Formats: sequence, structure tokens, C-alpha cells
Amino acid sequence: MARDLDLRARPKSLSEGVCELVTRVGVMSGM
Repeated sequence: MARDLDLRARPKSLSEGVCELVTRVGVMSGM
């Protein structure tokens, strides 16, 4: 849900979006 809000709030390039998603998922996973 958070990622959807971010995508709607900030339309970025696919590469940047993927990088942010991976980083956030890693943080939530505990990395």
C-alpha cells in the first residue's frame, strides 16, 4: 500500500522506483 501511495505521489522513472522499493523492502525485512 505504501509503495502505491509513493508511486502516485511521486511519479519517477522505473529504475528509481525499483531502487526505492528494493531499499524499503530490505529495511522492512530488517536489513
